[in-house]
Amino acid sequence: MLLSIGIDDTDSYTGGCPTYVAYRIVKNIKNSYNILPKDYPHLVRLNPNVPYKTKGNGAVKLVYELSELQKEEIIQKIVETVKENSYLDYEETDPAIALCFNNVGEELYKFYLKALTTLVTEELAIDLAEKSKVEVISLKKDSKKGVIGALAALGATFLDDYTYELLIYRVKENFGKKRRIDSESVREMDAATYPFTFNNYDYERKRVLITPHGPDPVLAGIRGEDPRTLLKAAGYLKIEERIEGWMIFITNQGTDAHFTYLQGKNLENSLKPFNVIKIYGKVSSMPIILPGGHVKFEVETNSKSVEVICFKESGKLNNIVRKLRNGDEVLVSGGTREFYNKVCINLEKLEILKLVELKKTRAPICPNCNVRCKKKGKRQGYECEKCGFRCKEPEIVIEKRELSPGVYLPDSASMRHLAKPLQRYGLQKHKKKFPLIEGWLR
Repeated sequence: MLLSIGIDDTDSYTGGCPTYVAYRIVKNIKNSYNILPKDYPHLVRLNPNVPYKTKGNGAVKLVYELSELQKEEIIQKIVETVKENSYLDYEETDPAIALCFNNVGEELYKFYLKALTTLVTEELAIDLAEKSKVEVISLKKDSKKGVIGALAALGATFLDDYTYELLIYRVKENFGKKRRIDSESVREMDAATYPFTFNNYDYERKRVLITPHGPDPVLAGIRGEDPRTLLKAAGYLKIEERIEGWMIFITNQGTDAHFTYLQGKNLENSLKPFNVIKIYGKVSSMPIILPGGHVKFEVETNSKSVEVICFKESGKLNNIVRKLRNGDEVLVSGGTREFYNKVCINLEKLEILKLVELKKTRAPICPNCNVRCKKKGKRQGYECEKCGFRCKEPEIVIEKRELSPGVYLPDSASMRHLAKPLQRYGLQKHKKKFPLIEGWLR
């Protein structure tokens, strides 16, 4: 029989990680029963705009093929492992496990897409679980918030694109301590595996990007196109602390999955807080620099004006936005949020489709003396002070723009997990997934 397991909301701001829970489950089942998952564990990133997420709004999915005799015992081991590795004392933590004993159906896939792009209620999740005959185990009686992510993870099927991540886990005594990886080895790894790994190092800020900053069990995460490249990349790292092990996940990170499924969405329905949104329009106001260095501009689409905010932390994207002008045709992607008591778009990605031609006028050059004429006064035209040549019309000059059509993103350190980096354009995958390889689990 096929058993699909979705898990979410095991962590807190003080520690924990759903991927580590998945790692412990896989290791425990392997050690006890010598059984491995059918596929790489899924790391499923969901709507990054939801207000109650802990960190990256990630859930996990595991798929096993089991005999009927093994089912109950293995499910019990899964529940015990989730309990042991969840931060149950933290008020906001609400671990949930979703179990599906059949093939995951279309309704669960649609639910994943919904949880990827909008705000989903517990009631909708619980109702769908009942209709889909999914068994839900909530580890806290008074809340079922974790059911949303667990159910969405069950429905996650990466059809349009996917990447992989090798996550390295620390030994417990190092949780909360400074992570120790040689930064030069990260740069060497990045150079050796480019463009098949991404977001490893921020060269402008001289900052390692593969290490998180919280007290969670993850030492480092290497993101890339295929499992073999990730194992090669890990070989370059000089890790200066003891590790528990690692596991490779298949994931929707770095794919723009949250923007991919928005075609045809109604703007009126999407322009509510905490949604993912993607709109085409024309810039309808000059960019305004706000306190703190954030930049605001407006885009007109279907006769409606939408406010867009690009935060200072976006780095180079913030600088690009400042150069937009009225009439520029753009595709704006981001999340909706309230800012200054108004729902606006928090800009994550800007596609400049067409730049408006900017014209300015200046005094013409005298054809006789080759010097610029002087303006005589309102509606009096221009006159050469040397020879007296007169003309009525000014010279029209096309102003050179400091922008070009193209895709513009925030600095690597400010990009969300789901955002597709520029180096992945052209590397999208639409084929059969990679099989499990030796070394994927340690």
